[in-house]
Amino acid sequence: MNFKMRFVFVCSAIILLLVVSAARAGDLKIKENDHIVIVGNTFAERMHLFGYFETFLHSRFPEHRLRIRYLAWPAEEVGEPIRPLGFPRLADELREERADIVFVCYGMNESFLGIAGVGHFRHKIESFVRQLRAEKFNGHSPPRVVLVTPIAQENSSATVDVPARNGDLKDYSEEVLLVANQPGVHAVDLFSATAQRVSGQGGRLTFNGIHLTESGYQVVSRMMAKQLGLLDGLTASQAEGDPSGADAFRRLVYEKNYWHQLWWHAPNASYIHGRRNDIQGAKHLGRERKQSLQLVEDMDERIWRSKKPQAADVWLESPVKGRPIWHPTPSSRSISGNEPEAVWAVESDGKPGRAQSPAMQQEMMKVAEGYRVNLFASEVDFPIANPMALQFDSSGRLWVGNTPTWPHPLPGKQPDDSIVILEDRDGDGVADNHTVFLDRLNLLHGFGFGEGGVLLAQAPNLVLARDTDGDSKSDWMQVLLHGFGAEDAEHAMNNFRWSPGGALYFTQGIFYHTQVETPYGPSRVRDAAVFRYRPERHRFGVYVSHSFWNPFGNLFDRWGGGIMLDASAGQYYPMDVFSSNFAYPKTKHRTNHLAFNSGGHIAAGCELLFSTHFPPGVQGRFLVNHCVGETGTAWYTLKTNGSVYQIESHGHLLRCDDPLFRPVAMALGPDGALYIADFYTQIFENMHFSKRHPGRDHRRGRIWRISHPDRPLLKQPRTKGEPVKALLGLLKSHESSTREFARRELQQRPAGKVIPALDEWLKNLNAADPEREHHRTEALWVRQGLNEVDAILLQQQLKSANPSARAAATKVLRYWQEQIGSADELIRQMVNDPEPRVRLHAVIAASFSASPEALAIAMEAAAYPMDPGLEHALAQTLGFLSGRPEPAAAPGPNFQQLAKRLQGGENPKEAITALHRMPPEAWPSDQMNGLAQDLLSYLKDMPADRRVGQAGLEALSLGQAAADRLPEELAQTLRTELRQYGAPVHIIRTVPARMKYDREEIRVTAGESIRLIFENNDTMPHNLVLVTIGSREEVGRAADEMATQPRAWEKGYVPESKKVLQATRLLKPGESELLTFNVPSKPGKYEFVCTFPGHWRTMYGVFNVNPG
Repeated sequence: MNFKMRFVFVCSAIILLLVVSAARAGDLKIKENDHIVIVGNTFAERMHLFGYFETFLHSRFPEHRLRIRYLAWPAEEVGEPIRPLGFPRLADELREERADIVFVCYGMNESFLGIAGVGHFRHKIESFVRQLRAEKFNGHSPPRVVLVTPIAQENSSATVDVPARNGDLKDYSEEVLLVANQPGVHAVDLFSATAQRVSGQGGRLTFNGIHLTESGYQVVSRMMAKQLGLLDGLTASQAEGDPSGADAFRRLVYEKNYWHQLWWHAPNASYIHGRRNDIQGAKHLGRERKQSLQLVEDMDERIWRSKKPQAADVWLESPVKGRPIWHPTPSSRSISGNEPEAVWAVESDGKPGRAQSPAMQQEMMKVAEGYRVNLFASEVDFPIANPMALQFDSSGRLWVGNTPTWPHPLPGKQPDDSIVILEDRDGDGVADNHTVFLDRLNLLHGFGFGEGGVLLAQAPNLVLARDTDGDSKSDWMQVLLHGFGAEDAEHAMNNFRWSPGGALYFTQGIFYHTQVETPYGPSRVRDAAVFRYRPERHRFGVYVSHSFWNPFGNLFDRWGGGIMLDASAGQYYPMDVFSSNFAYPKTKHRTNHLAFNSGGHIAAGCELLFSTHFPPGVQGRFLVNHCVGETGTAWYTLKTNGSVYQIESHGHLLRCDDPLFRPVAMALGPDGALYIADFYTQIFENMHFSKRHPGRDHRRGRIWRISHPDRPLLKQPRTKGEPVKALLGLLKSHESSTREFARRELQQRPAGKVIPALDEWLKNLNAADPEREHHRTEALWVRQGLNEVDAILLQQQLKSANPSARAAATKVLRYWQEQIGSADELIRQMVNDPEPRVRLHAVIAASFSASPEALAIAMEAAAYPMDPGLEHALAQTLGFLSGRPEPAAAPGPNFQQLAKRLQGGENPKEAITALHRMPPEAWPSDQMNGLAQDLLSYLKDMPADRRVGQAGLEALSLGQAAADRLPEELAQTLRTELRQYGAPVHIIRTVPARMKYDREEIRVTAGESIRLIFENNDTMPHNLVLVTIGSREEVGRAADEMATQPRAWEKGYVPESKKVLQATRLLKPGESELLTFNVPSKPGKYEFVCTFPGHWRTMYGVFNVNPG
């Protein structure tokens, strides 16, 4: 930040401090037995993790018996809570909490709308405060309200314009402070206070620019206390003491908050709060809910009874980075009251399954001819229980994610999920050593390596754990992302997989509501999704939002194409087909026709077999676990089929007759063998059986290993710390796991150390090597992972003779288009590629383009043969682009000015044209009758021969549109008077570059004669076709099929169908055509549509025929 900008920034902050001083309606008064509730966004939600402000309040008022609750939600916006179906309303929760004081923390997410959203935000925050103050949650008085502004944004590795962001945050903070200027409302101006540190040398407060670290909350909590006047009047005894006791007390505060959050933002929330709380899967949870709330009350009592630290001690010692107060999860605690203790197995719910020993279970297994299965590890020798996830590291060790807490934690019981590292030191295919990397976790569904550690799912959070001293045990923790859905444990985020381009992908299932704050703005999705995360840039987003049931398995093929499993349906899908841009909330529909198998057996975990330990004939086979039904590991030949895939079944690689066998994850090992995680339980499903059914085994788990005894095992190449040149050589390996480890190692090195060697490696590739194009694609992926754009290499790969290389490059183009020149032309080039996979990725890339030409470019794909995948992606892209806000136009005359010109005879023709082009919703309804009379006067004075010209037709059309806005009696009168000047006229124009007509509805009378004029103002050809009721899609698809016919252009892409009632020819840009015809005699909602191939999906309107 330059000196001038810094000076302005600091001055603005000082002015805001003066504003807040005026806005603060006296210091906040904390009373005995006050119930304090904190609501808002991620800032408020993260407060419960560190507890500094709460610890201070208890220390400052040690005898007040304060009750403090956090009812915040990540990425929340004021007055617009996004909650699971059936979740309690905030007002009801505040009433249940008997709130005396409500801290309100909003503005961060709203500020991403910039200056355009300030007015709306002011209205929402005013309304919210007014609603709060109108209530008496405690039964006798309105709550005292404390409005807290967002903090200033810091610089970080996120690629955002920080000065611009802080300009927006300042505007929104000012609105908060202005609203606070009223009785009973207080303000905390964190923006100004933190802005001074951002512009000075006060040290970092956040880890990503917007979210406070533990140290940041320590600093900010003191700012809050000071601004609220809570530091005034501290006695000497309260100001000094032993700081060592402060952290112990803060840990106690966190424990209370932990147990409360397990109820508030709980796993299986839909079984506790909402839609599924009355089915078998929710049995016992009603009682356990009461136990959870009682435990929180017990923790309040413990806090009140405990010795409090001195108030000033709360801030004396800085926390140790990476060793947060919230880890580990709290130890088990007894619960007071009369409710019996919750237990894992309730005998009345059913009988347990008959567990087999690992040896007996192995005898029940069958493998394909020539293969062998052996036990790698089990609960007998290692702490393995209900393994849900597997990952091999670059040292060849197998990391196992255990989930014995599945499917729901017990109230008051410390969870015991864990990540265990298994080693086979003597290479005999059996584990002989283990280390517990991290334990006392809660419902661990997945993890992946990255950011110097392990990224693990702890819904609703994504956590980073590191080993900083090399003992293979985690000693450093940080929550990176908040706000993932937690409605149903079996749909929680899972299956972490790095893409070749250096992004981490993982999934969630149906019923979920996820909303995550990022430095780039909030990212939201409901129901099933695939997430894409670049942690080094703090860039998180939704890659796929679709109506899957329960995605539980994903991978990338040899050329970077995505594949995913929908577990509950047992279906396999091409992931990329669903990855067009979208606007939240997205309407979703099932698309079973896009699955490349029929489904049926619940599927979990998949791999592509690229391991030379297996025979040549099975290389590239697609492996899938079936964990319910025909339990085992199926394998298929996988081939591309246009833009999607097709498979040929080869039965099972592994089958097991033990009904407790539950294969849920798999991984190819460094020795080339296949490793399979066996969750091992009788009751696996979450919904139809009690969470405490005895058939849920929480003690057992197995890891099985499949190998080929007649083929040599592999030796894992070294990657960690190896020279760049050696790593580049490994990119040529046949083994997919070797390439992935080498690629990830390169992508995490400094770009300056990698790029020169990479460029030299590219120059030296053998032109005769049949794998040369794949090697070049690997180089492109390395650059993508390093955030190093190479437009020349990209364009070379876009022109590759290999269609798979072109498809992979087009997928990279999607992410690089903002950083390279002529991106539009490159996307257009690929939209017209002969390969369907290339066109698919080009259409998807167009959906992310900011160019006004994006819609027209995407539509060019419709001129080629379509397949189901391309058709879906094109429809989704067109739907998004056609609904995108249009670029702001230069301000022109408003309705009143144009109507005045018409009335005064000042250029009436131009006024009528401008009024006709103005959206009807912008016409004031109370001025329609006046407009109608002026039009009638204009037409009356017009010579008869001019009424059939452009000016007369436009006036008649404008009159018809005005009639549609009048009360019915006046409308009929106007239509009758207009008919004396000729048959009714309706003009429909195209909206340039939007693939839309300018009229969404035309109202006509059955049987009457009308004139319909269609004007094409676009840069591409269009027509207008009137079709029978409900036949738009049928006619549109018939027009698509005409794309391959040699005379389709001559026919204007109008199908020969009885469903077609009227049609213009195919108009070139700038052309128009008049249709004169009688309206159908049958009333109803007909449609007009453009039938140029593909246009029908977005370019249509309603032809509303009313009775005569």
